[in-house]
Amino acid sequence: ITCPDLISGSGVDENDAEAVSGLAYMEMSTPVLQAVFEGLTGMPEVDDNCGIKSITYSDVVTQTSCPFTIMRTFVVTDLCDNIEMCTQEIRINDDAPPMITCPPDVTMEGCSPDEIGGITELDYSETLVILTEDDINMLTNPPIATDNGGVYEVNYVDAITNPSCPLIVERTFTVLDSCMSVDMCVQTITLTDNTAPTMTCPPGLTAICDISAQPAYADFTAFEVAMGSAMDACGLDEMSFGLMSEDSDNASCPEVVTRTYTISDLCGNPITCTQIVTINDEVPPEIPIPPSDLMLFCVDDIPPPSALSTTDNCSGILQGIASDSDNGGTGANDDPLIVTRTWTFTD
Repeated sequence: ITCPDLISGSGVDENDAEAVSGLAYMEMSTPVLQAVFEGLTGMPEVDDNCGIKSITYSDVVTQTSCPFTIMRTFVVTDLCDNIEMCTQEIRINDDAPPMITCPPDVTMEGCSPDEIGGITELDYSETLVILTEDDINMLTNPPIATDNGGVYEVNYVDAITNPSCPLIVERTFTVLDSCMSVDMCVQTITLTDNTAPTMTCPPGLTAICDISAQPAYADFTAFEVAMGSAMDACGLDEMSFGLMSEDSDNASCPEVVTRTYTISDLCGNPITCTQIVTINDEVPPEIPIPPSDLMLFCVDDIPPPSALSTTDNCSGILQGIASDSDNGGTGANDDPLIVTRTWTFTD
């Protein structure tokens, strides 16, 4: 007897043996006609000088992993009950790849990949994570994996594809069957920050003459040094800090100027705060030395007012405005006229 050659075909297990080899899987000794035997793939032969009584075969599974392997033993018996045996190896290969469908894409409020697990029920991991059947069954939105011969493994791994706002994580799910055929899908998880920062301006400022005495803060560091603050759960874009506006009430003594500062977080959400700058000069001008008192004999000899000037901390040089007042006297010997001359300086 010469057995059929080793044969391979597509399938999953012993149920596919007949399609691959031409004979159904049989663990018990099973008769087969000589014509059927000799018609099997691989040109098997059987012969005896006195004639063939029977041909039987029986199967045993020797390997359940890929390829699924069956050892088939043929036994030929002649008319005198002499026997001869041979074996054929049948390999059944799972050529159909598995299939996997990812959970739906997710968009969530957040800024750290560590927050992903709270929504997806699977923690962020840059190293491969193997999911057991129990793990998958506990998920609200699990990956769906199928294979004609059964799923061998399901795993996932994460990668950040956009580290700035929005933070984008691509989660790759992979399914393997027993033949290590694979299928993959990608779930996109987007973390975006829609919440504005908080911001508190430094205390109000005062200036005496001009707002230039209190310049605006050049950067966020100067703002913080002046006791201002800003915070955001996902981080601040300190370069976005600046003076948005500077509005005066156009009054004087005091003049009130409102400064509005702004800053944004890393997702571009802005926030503002206001600071009041009060400009008020409460320092009077300097008092100049007036001319000396005069003693005159005639009323007509009273001179016009001298020009007097002084300086002021804010207004610079001021010209005095003179005004006269008298005691009502006539200028006679017994009724002198006393004139009091006053210079007024207003800044």
